[in-house]
Amino acid sequence: MNTAQAAQLLAMAAAYDNRNASEIAARAWGEALHDIRFDDARHALIEHYKHNRQWLMPADIREGVQALRYHRTLRGRIHVGHPPADLEPDAHTEFLRISDRLLGDGLTPDEAGAKAYRAALDYQKQIQA
Repeated sequence: MNTAQAAQLLAMAAAYDNRNASEIAARAWGEALHDIRFDDARHALIEHYKHNRQWLMPADIREGVQALRYHRTLRGRIHVGHPPADLEPDAHTEFLRISDRLLGDGLTPDEAGAKAYRAALDYQKQIQA
């Protein structure tokens, strides 16, 4: 997330809790959430205020995004299925790691499985070389 996106997120939070969404706050939130995707942060903010009256902080966004990614991964993992049989054990592990990350990013199970398979094949070629 960049500073402009953090400013948008803070403006949304201000609609709920009447905070002062200043430029310096946007920079600070942008730094604290630099590795979080805006859409995921937005989802975490909305979920926070659906169930909570407490003031929202970057740590709350991180917790909400972590939960979102976890649930996406669990829901999608069953549909991605087992790694293809032509993968060696190390590439098998790579397939699982990559498909979990992609599911967490919000890709469909079909997209995640296909991309993870290609990446695992590339990984297998590298370790065989």
